[in-house]
Amino acid sequence: MSKINFKDMSFNYNGSYENIFEDVNVSIDTNWKTAIIGRNGRGKTTLLRLINKQYKPSKGTVEYSGESSLFPVDICNKSDTTINIIKDIIGNYRILEEKIDKYLKKYISEEEYLVTLQEFLDIDGYNINFLIEREIEYMGLKREILERSYDSLSGGEQTKIQIIALFLQKNNFILLDEPTNHLDVEGIEVLLNYLKNKSGFIIVSHNRYFLDALVDHVLYINKNSIGIEKGNYSSWEKNEELKIQFEKRKKKK
Repeated sequence: MSKINFKDMSFNYNGSYENIFEDVNVSIDTNWKTAIIGRNGRGKTTLLRLINKQYKPSKGTVEYSGESSLFPVDICNKSDTTINIIKDIIGNYRILEEKIDKYLKKYISEEEYLVTLQEFLDIDGYNINFLIEREIEYMGLKREILERSYDSLSGGEQTKIQIIALFLQKNNFILLDEPTNHLDVEGIEVLLNYLKNKSGFIIVSHNRYFLDALVDHVLYINKNSIGIEKGNYSSWEKNEELKIQFEKRKKKK
């Protein structure tokens, strides 16, 4: 179990004097399924990128000792086969496979081969095709999709492929930014059931039903504060309404 800790964290974009976040102090357990919620423009994606170390705080720290990966993924060679795209997202399988093949052809030394082989075993190299096919089935896709070029897939299929690849990464905490955008109702239901069986992650989504059925914690971004509480979107909304009513009664008195 590890935590992502924001300590006195403030952030603004270069050239801007106005902070997006100011003196944030929250802690997120990586075993939680956490939703980040807030109005448009409040910085939900920015918060994900701070966790993913794409941005640096202008003050304070974002402390996380592990590695993370952010959806959506930038895909370089979209004309490649889907299985190669998956392997490239997960890790350097193809490079290691090529080195092993070079050893069999006597192009590299035994010493280099043994180092390569250990790296390959450490990332389940000989088991990866089975693992990919298993996840494909869990996501409701057909195995034939693996041999198709990635750019021939629909937006929803590409989304599912990327998410499969991210969750096959070892020891990486997954950050999901609007994963339901290209999915129809059936696809959203499939993704929901898939993610229910995964360990902790952080998700940003405008789909309230999706969040209610999935998450167990909510990190909320208000105009002047950031906080976190146990529950789903609806429980957070109910608590927020109670707070508003309490403030109204307080002012009235």
